Amino acid sequence: MHFKEISLTTTRCYTKEDFQTAIDLLANGEIAADSLISHKLPLEDIQTGFEFMQRPDESLKVLFAPNGEGNEQ
Repeated sequence: MHFKEISLTTTRCYTKEDFQTAIDLLANGEIAADSLISHKLPLEDIQTGFEFMQRPDESLKVLFAPNGEGNEQ
């Protein structure tokens, strides 16, 4: 990066407290995580999952189930 004069700029818009609030809401049942998952796929279908992620109009959250319990939605 130095010799090619490339810059990398990132942002972080959530705090540790934001993540803790989200975890608490999920743990208390105030938010149903199932409603956020648009696709559940077995790990073997990882390529398909990444294709879904490139089309946000068709997918919200893609969950990969390593134990093969995927059921494409």
